[in-house]
Amino acid sequence: MFVGVFAEIVYVLDDCVAGILLVDDHHMRLVGAIRERFRHRLQVIHVTDARALKDMLSFETLISESEPIEDAFRNGDEFASIM
Repeated sequence: MFVGVFAEIVYVLDDCVAGILLVDDHHMRLVGAIRERFRHRLQVIHVTDARALKDMLSFETLISESEPIEDAFRNGDEFASIM
């Protein structure tokens, strides 16, 4: 990933105060650099079948151990996620 593009992505995520980052095996190497640049707390969820690394949550474990929640009814100008 080009340094300029990486810096822009980190800036956008930090500026919108992203609280959760889903990351796959291919992008795991970037997590440390992203966390170093974030001014806010960032929870990283490792999206893989493998065991999550330290300070990360496992996507599969979260799904299997969680109860469904009620719909938040997000609409209009309210962001539910940035993809």
